[in-house]
Amino acid sequence: MGATTAEKTFATVAAVEAAAHAVWGGDWNHALSGREWAGSVDGRRSVLDAVERLGLHVATATSPHQIEDLLSFAGESRLSDHDAYVVEVASVTSVE
Repeated sequence: MGATTAEKTFATVAAVEAAAHAVWGGDWNHALSGREWAGSVDGRRSVLDAVERLGLHVATATSPHQIEDLLSFAGESRLSDHDAYVVEVASVTSVE
Protein backbone atom coordinates (compact mmCIF):
# COMPACT_ATOMS: atom_id res chain seq x y z
CA MET A 1 0.00 0.00 0.00
CA GLY A 2 2.98 2.30 0.35
CA ALA A 3 5.73 3.19 2.76
CA THR A 4 5.27 6.93 3.13
CA THR A 5 2.21 8.94 4.13
CA ALA A 6 1.97 10.28 0.58
CA GLU A 7 2.17 6.80 -1.00
CA LYS A 8 -0.51 5.48 1.38
CA THR A 9 -2.73 8.46 0.56
CA PHE A 10 -2.21 7.98 -3.22
CA ALA A 11 -3.28 4.31 -2.91
CA THR A 12 -6.31 5.13 -0.79
CA VAL A 13 -7.44 7.94 -3.09
CA ALA A 14 -7.14 5.62 -6.10
CA ALA A 15 -9.24 2.95 -4.34
CA VAL A 16 -11.93 5.45 -3.39
CA GLU A 17 -11.99 6.94 -6.91
CA ALA A 18 -12.49 3.44 -8.34
CA ALA A 19 -15.67 2.97 -6.28
CA ALA A 20 -18.53 4.30 -8.39
CA HIS A 21 -20.99 6.64 -6.68
CA ALA A 22 -19.09 6.61 -3.39
CA VAL A 23 -19.53 8.97 -0.49
CA TRP A 24 -16.17 9.69 1.11
CA GLY A 25 -16.10 9.78 4.87
CA GLY A 26 -13.49 9.57 7.54
CA ASP A 27 -10.28 11.22 8.53
CA TRP A 28 -7.65 11.65 5.86
CA ASN A 29 -5.21 13.18 8.37
CA HIS A 30 -4.48 15.89 5.84
CA ALA A 31 -5.32 19.56 6.17
CA LEU A 32 -7.06 20.75 3.02
CA SER A 33 -5.72 24.27 3.47
CA GLY A 34 -3.16 26.08 5.60
CA ARG A 35 -0.24 24.41 7.32
CA GLU A 36 0.08 20.62 7.01
CA TRP A 37 0.49 19.07 10.49
CA ALA A 38 -0.10 15.32 10.22
CA GLY A 39 -0.23 14.40 6.56
CA SER A 40 1.96 15.33 3.63
CA VAL A 41 1.79 18.06 1.02
CA ASP A 42 1.83 15.43 -1.75
CA GLY A 43 -0.96 13.49 -0.03
CA ARG A 44 -3.04 16.65 0.32
CA ARG A 45 -2.57 17.40 -3.38
CA SER A 46 -3.72 13.84 -4.20
CA VAL A 47 -6.93 14.29 -2.18
CA LEU A 48 -7.63 17.75 -3.58
CA ASP A 49 -6.93 16.64 -7.16
CA ALA A 50 -9.42 13.77 -6.78
CA VAL A 51 -12.02 16.13 -5.30
CA GLU A 52 -11.62 18.37 -8.35
CA ARG A 53 -11.56 15.51 -10.91
CA LEU A 54 -14.73 13.99 -9.45
CA GLY A 55 -16.52 17.31 -8.95
CA LEU A 56 -16.96 16.66 -5.22
CA HIS A 57 -17.88 19.03 -2.40
CA VAL A 58 -16.03 18.73 0.92
CA ALA A 59 -18.77 19.50 3.45
CA THR A 60 -16.35 19.89 6.39
CA ALA A 61 -13.62 21.85 4.59
CA THR A 62 -14.22 25.02 6.59
CA SER A 63 -15.21 23.47 9.93
CA PRO A 64 -12.88 24.59 12.75
CA HIS A 65 -10.34 22.23 14.33
CA GLN A 66 -9.55 21.74 18.02
CA ILE A 67 -6.22 23.49 17.43
CA GLU A 68 -6.52 27.19 16.60
CA ASP A 69 -5.97 28.02 12.92
CA LEU A 70 -6.64 24.42 11.84
CA LEU A 71 -9.91 23.17 10.39
CA SER A 72 -12.25 20.18 11.09
CA PHE A 73 -13.41 20.43 14.73
CA ALA A 74 -15.75 22.60 16.80
CA GLY A 75 -16.66 22.68 20.49
CA GLU A 76 -15.06 22.93 23.90
CA SER A 77 -15.40 19.33 25.07
CA ARG A 78 -15.12 16.09 23.16
CA LEU A 79 -15.30 12.33 23.48
CA SER A 80 -12.85 11.90 20.61
CA ASP A 81 -10.56 14.08 18.55
CA HIS A 82 -12.93 13.37 15.63
CA ASP A 83 -16.41 14.83 15.29
CA ALA A 84 -19.27 13.04 13.60
CA TYR A 85 -20.97 14.83 10.72
CA VAL A 86 -24.24 14.19 8.97
CA VAL A 87 -24.46 15.32 5.37
CA GLU A 88 -27.60 15.05 3.32
CA VAL A 89 -27.00 13.91 -0.24
CA ALA A 90 -29.30 13.56 -3.21
CA SER A 91 -28.97 11.18 -6.08
CA VAL A 92 -28.85 12.84 -9.49
CA THR A 93 -29.90 10.77 -12.46
CA SER A 94 -29.06 12.01 -15.92
CA VAL A 95 -31.69 11.70 -18.63
CA GLU A 96 -30.38 10.92 -22.06
